[in-house]
Amino acid sequence: MMKIARVACAAVFLSTASSWISSQALAQSSSPTRHEQNDPSRRAISPTRYEQNDPSVAYNAGWSQDTSRAWSGGDAMVATTPGPQATFTFIGPSVTWIGGRAPWSGIATLLLDGTLVAEVDTYSKTEEIRVPMFTANGLANAMHTLTIQSTGRMNAGSTSSYVVVDAFDVPAPAVSRLQETDPDVSFTAGWAQDNALYADNAGLLGGWTQGFSLRNWSAGTAMLSTAPGAQATFAFNGTGVSWIGARGTQSGIAQVFLASSPPRSMRIPPLSKSRRPSSRQPGWPTRAIR
Repeated sequence: MMKIARVACAAVFLSTASSWISSQALAQSSSPTRHEQNDPSRRAISPTRYEQNDPSVAYNAGWSQDTSRAWSGGDAMVATTPGPQATFTFIGPSVTWIGGRAPWSGIATLLLDGTLVAEVDTYSKTEEIRVPMFTANGLANAMHTLTIQSTGRMNAGSTSSYVVVDAFDVPAPAVSRLQETDPDVSFTAGWAQDNALYADNAGLLGGWTQGFSLRNWSAGTAMLSTAPGAQATFAFNGTGVSWIGARGTQSGIAQVFLASSPPRSMRIPPLSKSRRPSSRQPGWPTRAIR
């Protein structure tokens, strides 16, 4: 997806001494308000979620419905062969395609008002659903079309060529939430995917992926660490950034580095059921991250 550029920065989170986050520590859900707008001619003023079955989305042959995941609105459309197109007609200055990334995902081409603008490889080593796949900004506040075309091609590491159309947001959110599985987030050794049963049997759920966690993490899962020195680094363009995590009775202390600034140590207070824990530079606008 496109990211609004202001300043190139890197945020680094360093685990210094921590413990398992308790099952009472929950993260805020990332799902935006889901509002189906049946009139595509209405000018978008505030962000509106158009589900994949909205009348403003047209499909040719080759698409099928998928209900196997907790998609936005309950279902999504998928294609694997070359040629299937999903065309979204909208009015607004920007648009975001909501879809999914996974080990079985393929490559899509995108056309804006009939012109090829991007080729998106939706492959990911872990499954990630209900997430922004592509954003177009700076458009005239007029009628446009965004077409997603399945190519039938795939990344060398993928097992299939699925392309997912889950929803569209118009206009695109001014602040983007990027999940911990986003390609711009990297982890050193010492991190593990969270699941409510992981602490009891680390081997039982080792292969579970995003969307299947029993905790209410943003988009379904999170990464956690108890290892000193373990780092999570997020490279971003923007004027502000927020780290979204959790607090609990078993939470520890992390150091936060921003670009070349000196580290700041933070003790995470044992507040149960805190739904909006974050660290923010004073006076900066928010850009949410995991």
